[in-house]
Amino acid sequence: PPAAGALDLPKAALASLEKAQRLLAERRAAEALALVETVLARHPSAAVAQDLRAEIVEAINRQPPALARLELLAALHPGKAAAHLELAYAYAALDRPADAERGFKRALELHPRSADAEAGLASLYLSVDISDGAEHHARRALTFDPAHAVGCQTLATLLERRGEAEAARAQLDIAYRRQALFEQPALEPVRRVLVLAT
Repeated sequence: PPAAGALDLPKAALASLEKAQRLLAERRAAEALALVETVLARHPSAAVAQDLRAEIVEAINRQPPALARLELLAALHPGKAAAHLELAYAYAALDRPADAERGFKRALELHPRSADAEAGLASLYLSVDISDGAEHHARRALTFDPAHAVGCQTLATLLERRGEAEAARAQLDIAYRRQALFEQPALEPVRRVLVLAT
């Protein structure tokens, strides 16, 4: 049944609030907040929208501040590929592959020739053992940037698994000729660590 005061709202506003509740259930609080704020801008005294806003803000406050900031940036700038790409990387680091996939795909919708988004999706698929998807997106990344480090590393890993060691080594040589030291910022850094690998 509709919440008290909800019957006074137009159908479009009610639909927005229902969508916001679904987004909140999917852990997409920032997107939900953007919808509720739109409703409140038109209907500031709508108690059902105010209550939902309070619930969403509480959910946002329970998240790591860095993630909440990235989610809000993406929600406030839905047409900015870089915001969705940065959020996708954060989700991948938090082991939230479905959310990361959605972010990388949104970045690609906005910037279809993004080597970074293609490589990010490739690396994500590799991490969840979707080899065909990983190879497809790694190769697409390399069509836009033939020495893209993550694209080369992902493809090299897949080639190595297939027993194509020479081809794998060639991919890594291409990447490491351009860059051999990589910085990976943590969402909530405790200390800085230099990891040497060979």
